[in-house]
Amino acid sequence: MSLLHILLFKVKPEISAAQADEFKTMFVELKDKIPGIERVHWAANISPSPFAKGWTEGCSMIFTSEAHRDAFLMHPEHVKLSAYRQAFADDLLIYDLEHPF
Repeated sequence: MSLLHILLFKVKPEISAAQADEFKTMFVELKDKIPGIERVHWAANISPSPFAKGWTEGCSMIFTSEAHRDAFLMHPEHVKLSAYRQAFADDLLIYDLEHPF
């Protein structure tokens, strides 16, 4: 069964649009660098809900399996991006769930 990996970011206010685009591009390009990533989607939060709680950007990734997600977590490209994330966002929420297709 596939796995849906959801990431929510609270982007730091001092991050420019160009820096945000660079981070997004780096994330989306992981699909071509790490086996087992079926799809990556990145978008800004457009919810008017008061329950959005400051989450400004989101990313969803579909992995072929939990094993591929686990390998992704240790992959050098992901490790490099994780280090950059600390400069990009004040907070990060990750939520994984089984994906039925």
